[in-house]
Amino acid sequence: MTAVDTGAMVHPRVEGSAPYAGPRSLRPGEPIYGRAREINDLRGAILSERIVLMYSLSGAGKSSLIEAGLRPELERRRFQVLPTIRVGYEPPPTTASVNRYRLSVITSLEKGRHLEEQFAPEELSSISLEEYLEQRSADEPDLDACLIFDQFEEVFTLDPTDWEEKEAFLRELGEALNNRAIFALFSMREDFIAQLDPFQALMPTRFRNRYRLELLGPSAAREAIQKPAAAAGVHFTDDAAERLVDDLRRVRVDRGTDSTLELGSHVEPVQLQVVCAQLWARLLPDATMIQPSDVVAGGNVNEALADYYSTQLHTVAGQTHVRERHIRDWFEEKLITDDGFRTQTREGPGGKGAAVLPALEDAHLIRADRRRGTQWYELTHDRFVDPIRAANTAFRARRRTKRTRRVLIFVAALVAVGFGVILAVAAGDDVVTVITEVPELPATEITENSYTQEVPLKATEVSRFRFEGLEGEEVMLVVTTDGTTSDLDIRLVHQVVPGDYRPVAPSGSAVGEASSDPTVEEASRTSTDAGAPADSTTSTTKAPLDTARVIERVFVLPADGSYLIEVSASNDATVTLDYAMTGVSAIPQLALDQTLEGGIDTAGAVARFGFAGGGDALELVLDSQGTFDGALNVLDADGNSVGYSDMSGEGQPEYF
Repeated sequence: MTAVDTGAMVHPRVEGSAPYAGPRSLRPGEPIYGRAREINDLRGAILSERIVLMYSLSGAGKSSLIEAGLRPELERRRFQVLPTIRVGYEPPPTTASVNRYRLSVITSLEKGRHLEEQFAPEELSSISLEEYLEQRSADEPDLDACLIFDQFEEVFTLDPTDWEEKEAFLRELGEALNNRAIFALFSMREDFIAQLDPFQALMPTRFRNRYRLELLGPSAAREAIQKPAAAAGVHFTDDAAERLVDDLRRVRVDRGTDSTLELGSHVEPVQLQVVCAQLWARLLPDATMIQPSDVVAGGNVNEALADYYSTQLHTVAGQTHVRERHIRDWFEEKLITDDGFRTQTREGPGGKGAAVLPALEDAHLIRADRRRGTQWYELTHDRFVDPIRAANTAFRARRRTKRTRRVLIFVAALVAVGFGVILAVAAGDDVVTVITEVPELPATEITENSYTQEVPLKATEVSRFRFEGLEGEEVMLVVTTDGTTSDLDIRLVHQVVPGDYRPVAPSGSAVGEASSDPTVEEASRTSTDAGAPADSTTSTTKAPLDTARVIERVFVLPADGSYLIEVSASNDATVTLDYAMTGVSAIPQLALDQTLEGGIDTAGAVARFGFAGGGDALELVLDSQGTFDGALNVLDADGNSVGYSDMSGEGQPEYF
């Protein structure tokens, strides 16, 4: 039997095509394979029952089925299928008193209209669901409207305490659905079904009409494997597909004291797509067939997703020059709640978040949701939660394990003849062990060469910031408060040698000297011991208690080493930090066969070295006494990057 026999007609190979979606959901217009029966069943249920609840395990492909399969079918049946609805949008601060779930529904539906047709924000806050749907139905009066609610479990996951708000929303939604010209599909994870029970009486059909979406059976899984490859011009052989399906549906079974992997009855669509996408990425450009030898076992979905996540993060870090460690921390802190659910954020990791976010979108790790001019980001799928946590844990453990050696080969074509090249090596925070409590304090890390941020201060609370300087340059730091501050405390300490923290005074005054501004007194906690801990050697700037005015402090700092800033006030206030590197570094030049020892000896520091390009490949050996969690960047004479490597992984050679 061949792929043609199963209906997988092979087309000419399409260069650069990627037929598998990976972890993201399929979009309208994309083909969906292995789900023909489910699409027909669900369409029939909606036509006959009007209101249907679809539920399944996480990872069964509900969103893909809706967008790529069901939506086109309903549109062909002459439905006005409105934009897919999410109920979990964060309400704007100006609408805090409005029911967030109703506002989320209307905001979702507004995305399908031209900007000039959309309601004003104040109208969205006051219009009811029934009134809004009546107006939307008037746009196409000859068609029945169909509402699709995806991830409806968000009603229960966002805030477990707002039961009155949930009840008010579901009551209003039920009243709107009394209109028999409106059809509706609710899609949610099956582990939240029981939470609908207290609200069933509020819906016209009491959620009686239910459809359980199963995972893919072996036959449907083979179709989902073979047909996308065939459409892209590659023959996925029956033996290879059978091997992959068996790998994907193996489950661990405990039998007494033994634990074995046995064939299960289903395959998770998300797992299938990720494993197939990884397999496809490894194909040679001229490959026209996938055989059993090409198939790598990918039965553990967590391992497959974790590997995909780590691979994509390594690539994104190289493209954007943002530390991989910072991006990993951002995923856990901003996109995953403590309880293990997806959440949303508006900002990317570090000062280069604006560049990182599109790259992560292109990698299908996150997806963007634009609502009334504001872009929100979330994980593409909640199946990523556990793999991300596991991958990050392994990443952090790997950084601490052993002495690190890196060999980098610079291809001559990238190192142009005739101009100098700058090698910038940035060390991470595990290279040197600092024996002090100061670096362990929670602080916002400033990783860019310039930084401006307004910091709201709560009364008596301390905000901390940490940044690293480049040797030979200077840092201009300006701390400005608003005019409501009555008592401001700025503490700035500087570390040149690990464990040796020294106080820094504002420019123009020494520690303990009075400021030239007669309205502001300078106070400081000094110590005769330059190596004392930071809590006894800090620079403090205070305004008199009866003064409420703008305060500005300017620091001109040598940029070799680490800085920790602590800012606090006796009352609520706003402080602006304005930080910029100035000056030009003196860059030592490397010669061939030269060994340089001790070039990077401070955690977080950046060392720069210059060398001339030639006609031959160059080999650079980085040999660290501890785990080297760092990055290497090769710049041309104009400062443009011609090669980058995040070297936080295992000791494998890196090539440019």
